[in-house]
Amino acid sequence: MPILNRESFKDSASGDALPKLPLPSLSETLDRYLRCMKHLLTEQQFNKTQKIVKQFGAPGGVGELLQSKLAERREKKANW
Repeated sequence: MPILNRESFKDSASGDALPKLPLPSLSETLDRYLRCMKHLLTEQQFNKTQKIVKQFGAPGGVGELLQSKLAERREKKANW
């Protein structure tokens, strides 16, 4: 396998060798979290977790604030 010239992959504007990873939406992240937790928790624990996740992801909630900060960091940093 030939060795690739790293310079040929650099973005001339930012100097990054690879494109930035996509930032999933908050709702996608919370849905994935709940799907993963469903199999690990009892029904009672899962119901409590769902309520907490719903509160975290509510409009104007902590989740939206943190998601916006993560989006800002993604724009400013190559490896966020």
